Amino acid sequence: MIRLLFSICLCCFSITLLAQAQFSVQSPNKKLSFTLHVENTLLYSIQYNGNTIVSNSPIALQLKGGKTLGKKPKLDGKPQRNSVRETWTPIVYKKASIEEAYEELILPFKGGYQLHLRAYDAGVAYRFSTQLEGEIEIEQEQVSIRFQDNAKLTAMPSEKYHDYESVYKNKRIDKLKDSKILLPFVVHAEGYKLAITEADLYDYPGLYFKRDATQVNSLTSDFPNYPNAFEIGGVKKFNQLVKGTEDFMARTEGTRTFPWRVFILAAEDKELLNNDLVYLLSRKVDENTDFSWVKPGKVAWDWWSDMNLYNVDFEAGINTATYMYYIDFAAANGIEYINLDEGWSDQYDLLDVSEEIDVQAIIDYAKSKNVGVILWCVARVLDKQMEEFMDAAQAWGAKGLKVDFMDRDDQLMVDFYERCAKAAAARQLIINYHGAYKPTGMNRAYPNILNHEAVRGLEYSKFNKEGATPEQAVTIPFLRMLSGYMDYTPGAMRNAARPNWRMIWSQPMSKGTRCHQMAMYVMYEAPLLMLADMPTAYEQEPTILNALKTIPTTWDETRAIDGKIGEYAVIARRRGDTWYIAGMTNWEERTLSLDLSFLSKDTYQMELFKDGINANRVGRDYIRETGTLENTNLDIQLKQGGGFLLKLTR
Repeated sequence: MIRLLFSICLCCFSITLLAQAQFSVQSPNKKLSFTLHVENTLLYSIQYNGNTIVSNSPIALQLKGGKTLGKKPKLDGKPQRNSVRETWTPIVYKKASIEEAYEELILPFKGGYQLHLRAYDAGVAYRFSTQLEGEIEIEQEQVSIRFQDNAKLTAMPSEKYHDYESVYKNKRIDKLKDSKILLPFVVHAEGYKLAITEADLYDYPGLYFKRDATQVNSLTSDFPNYPNAFEIGGVKKFNQLVKGTEDFMARTEGTRTFPWRVFILAAEDKELLNNDLVYLLSRKVDENTDFSWVKPGKVAWDWWSDMNLYNVDFEAGINTATYMYYIDFAAANGIEYINLDEGWSDQYDLLDVSEEIDVQAIIDYAKSKNVGVILWCVARVLDKQMEEFMDAAQAWGAKGLKVDFMDRDDQLMVDFYERCAKAAAARQLIINYHGAYKPTGMNRAYPNILNHEAVRGLEYSKFNKEGATPEQAVTIPFLRMLSGYMDYTPGAMRNAARPNWRMIWSQPMSKGTRCHQMAMYVMYEAPLLMLADMPTAYEQEPTILNALKTIPTTWDETRAIDGKIGEYAVIARRRGDTWYIAGMTNWEERTLSLDLSFLSKDTYQMELFKDGINANRVGRDYIRETGTLENTNLDIQLKQGGGFLLKLTR
């Protein structure tokens, strides 16, 4: 890490003082400003290219007992400004290194609290910090966003908390009614996009928004309260459902920092495909902790295809023989892991292994083939058996856990995520969170967290009449992926054109083309990346398998190439001297003209998978082309729900 940090007092630095009680911090490129107005309350505004895009919006932290941080605020000492230039080398990420540059303003207030403001070229953020004695209870955190007009959002509105597998919709603020707005969401305005999310969420509930009924063109924060009563329920009684709450949202230490409230600015949609702010604003890894054992890779997944192997001499299912076949498949194709999903053990007692499963024999055989085994478990059961089960998993030689059905992000559940990651790291186990809330950067402190679901992924084609649609597939790279890793679980080998798709549980199919699915392996950020379909389906198509198995899951460089939210997306990622470029479209057929001028002037060998001429009729239809890339422009036609995957090797 290269680090350059200047910390200079206000009296020694020309910080912008707009009036007696107004302070501003600007991004390094001077295009973005975050202004704090210290009046009877704390108000902030955001300026972009000289125009106000968020008007004076109140923020506060209301403590139980009547004290409100941000009400009648008075400065307590001199503000401090930090000008930071750093280079980070992540343990696991979409880039080998990240350049970080920001201007920071820290304002101390009487009453034992500060406000931290940061301005990056790609966005701005703020957070509270406190130095209060003992434990505190927080009734509410006010985060208001007041727009200039009735802004249009692309967002995930819901009537309930934690609905991260819902569908993104386009809504104007006045049409939101009483809906909760899940993060991240994006605001569309002339000349820019503004995306809102949070980072560094620890020991605190997740942030939501709702329409502010008291203020036109405004949103205000909403949080799940601190739970105090539960019952078991949900799908197969996997969930711990909240049945009662306290009259506060968090009980926490009085001396701490709070989550960052993040505002990401983009002049064009495509810039949202490649943003690092959530990662950069999150707690750093402890440099004294060894995470060198963390191994990203691909996973042969059992559940989506219902383990429907064929042309084998045993009865496929949740049994040892089936998983031995999965191991042989993974080993033969350089796939790093297999997954033992629901059914390998009693779902309510993780140490009660199915009579059809010899877990030790499976793990030992996998180890002999250099394949790791990931074990699925229900979160509430894991929470009860965490120490004994993780000890057993480590003793068996398992490499990781897929933890499922959390389906909450109140403070207690957020705490579970960290406890689980910490306990797993102590035993050198990787983690994949399903039934999860959106990532908030915890993977920076705990690099053994290799994926999060929090998305309507391919599994919805098994059990939902709408399925996983191409429209959503080209929306989530711009929004959901802003927050971090995304386990969409791609790889369907039964690909259906729009009129032909059917919801079938045991032999599911995907909407859109074969190349639409292939593109996801580069488009979606997923250090732990599933091959969702059955091994025998891939083995029947070795050309496709050979292409998929060589795609990395972590990268040295990522570039946003082109795209429009909900319409199409094109991204490029490099590993070593090899570039992978992927594109996807919604149900609209289109021709994309790729500007590849960022490539070096070297000659590249090209392997291109693109939609076949009949892909609008038969989704499996594709064309593979090879040759030499002779110029930096390339036109590729995408069919309805289509895509492409381009590999360029020097």
